[in-house]
Amino acid sequence: MDPIKQKIFLFGSISFISYFLIFYYEEMVMHYFVLGSWHALLPISTAFLISIVYGSFSNYVIEYFNRIQKERNKK
Repeated sequence: MDPIKQKIFLFGSISFISYFLIFYYEEMVMHYFVLGSWHALLPISTAFLISIVYGSFSNYVIEYFNRIQKERNKK
């Protein structure tokens, strides 16, 4: 398998699992996210991690499509 496809699958899977877990455990997530104090770091860090993972996923998808387009333009 192409390395870029592996990265797309990896980061897509991590992104999907992250979103799934957040929505599946919605009550627990909301309970801890609204406690205040040092718990205020939880939503910030969660948003940061999901942003990094989803951003990497979308970057590799765009890179993959750019490579396909370059191959088509060579022909």
